[in-house]
Amino acid sequence: IDWSGRRLRLTWGEPLGENATYQVLLSGRARDAHGVSLGSAVAIRFSTGDSLARGRISGVLRAKTLQRFGARVLVFPDSLGTRPDTSEFQPLYEAETDTVGAFAFAALSLETGYRIFAFFDRTGNGAYEEDQDVLAGWPTPIRLTPERVVADSINIVAVDPRAPAILSGRVASTDSTARFTVEARAEA
Repeated sequence: IDWSGRRLRLTWGEPLGENATYQVLLSGRARDAHGVSLGSAVAIRFSTGDSLARGRISGVLRAKTLQRFGARVLVFPDSLGTRPDTSEFQPLYEAETDTVGAFAFAALSLETGYRIFAFFDRTGNGAYEEDQDVLAGWPTPIRLTPERVVADSINIVAVDPRAPAILSGRVASTDSTARFTVEARAEA
């Protein structure tokens, strides 16, 4: 990657695949020489064939106690299993959520199974660390086919398991001398 002024030049170390669609994501966290951030991510898509792939996935990140804006959303091949090792495997596609937590992927290959995750990288090292980061996924693989090129309403719920919890409610009794014990228990 060579970024100078208004010009961004990408060079690949290997030949690109034939009739393949590629995406380059410029993070909304990218900053210029004056420290001003881009604000929202920019995705650049191109194909080595005659057209872009037709698949699309979109949804909303519903984050409890985590910031929704600018969260990374990663797409991995289903063949890597339910929780791929992000230090060993690069995602096929990446996006960032907007101010309401919405995300979208376009130009995805068909006839492929995908697993999608919201990734909160607290250490900033790009790899999931179970004791520090949060990785929340859509529970089932998403399969795009020529008959089903769009998967929308993919709503991922992310909860920080280390965030302080708030217990609220009301205990009512007709006996004003009654005593109650209120107990909160964590469940996996």
